[in-house]
Amino acid sequence: MGQARARAGREAARAARSACRRRRRTGQRTLEDLRAIPWVFAWAQSRFALTGWYGFGAGFSALAQHDPALHRRLLEHALDWPIARYIVGNVSVSVLSSDLDSARGYAGLVQDESIRTAVMRKIEDEHARTTAALTELYGAPLPEARQRVARLMELRQGSLRPIHRWQRGLLSRWREGGRTDEGLRLALLGTVNAIAAGLRTTG
Repeated sequence: MGQARARAGREAARAARSACRRRRRTGQRTLEDLRAIPWVFAWAQSRFALTGWYGFGAGFSALAQHDPALHRRLLEHALDWPIARYIVGNVSVSVLSSDLDSARGYAGLVQDESIRTAVMRKIEDEHARTTAALTELYGAPLPEARQRVARLMELRQGSLRPIHRWQRGLLSRWREGGRTDEGLRLALLGTVNAIAAGLRTTG
């Protein structure tokens, strides 16, 4: 998934000045040396929000298959057990924060069609599994179960989607130009800040 991950504004996130932890473990300019911070940031910027929900649906399905009794208990008590309620709540917010329409646009920046198609299929399939699992746990579709969050994200979408389109265009020009244009770099950082402000999170 290495090439596909690069779609999500990694260049801009890497160039951004951050006052928190160093973005690299040893200072080497390699993908392997990156800490989790820029990965999570990039997935959030590209509206996959992947790190907040990916794997939840698969795990829930596996639990139903391998331990039906525990699966039934979880369905009955997930919203009563504090730790389970906390996890389910966080996952539901991440799913509602994702926007697969915008995410597909970022995936379009991956030039290798076979990689792009294969990775997006995995992501979309798991998004569907996770959404179905949450619907089962809440006993209602997410927009009904988490009305406030769903409405908030709906209101933000109208402003965020044009910024995402602008950012994708800047990323294409930045890459085609050899990643040296300072004006494009500053414009990209502007879109990074705008999206983070609109989402009210960096990931």
